[in-house]
Amino acid sequence: MEAIKRKKLRERIIENFFLICACVAVISLLAITFFVFYNGLAPFVSNSYSLWSFLTGVEWRPGSNLYGIFYMIVGSVLATFGAIVIGVPVAILTAVFIAEMAGSQAGKVIRFAVELLYSTGVVLFVFIMIINLIVNRIVKAKVGR
Repeated sequence: MEAIKRKKLRERIIENFFLICACVAVISLLAITFFVFYNGLAPFVSNSYSLWSFLTGVEWRPGSNLYGIFYMIVGSVLATFGAIVIGVPVAILTAVFIAEMAGSQAGKVIRFAVELLYSTGVVLFVFIMIINLIVNRIVKAKVGR
């Protein structure tokens, strides 16, 4: 009987710990979202910069109060479309091959390779972020900011 009470208490403590972690994550996400929107909307509210000029402008010169992201939008759409055109057929054909044609041993090897490629992308993304942070610190140290 005492062991059951201890187990329930331990489960309740762990549940509360995870609830606190989830609340901290949500509050952090909301704070970041608020910060980004607050600082991102400043040029539109204080300087009366139009949203249409922002979306259709082709020059990006913050010193001159020119903020145009049209080329950024077009580049993102084209990169996404290119990734879809290349990635979807490869993914579908690989899934069909693994499910229907590959034997159990070959299927295991291919599944492992696909999982390895997936995790490599995540690790590469984290590595790029770390390099970006290091470069930013070096540049700030050299410039003297």
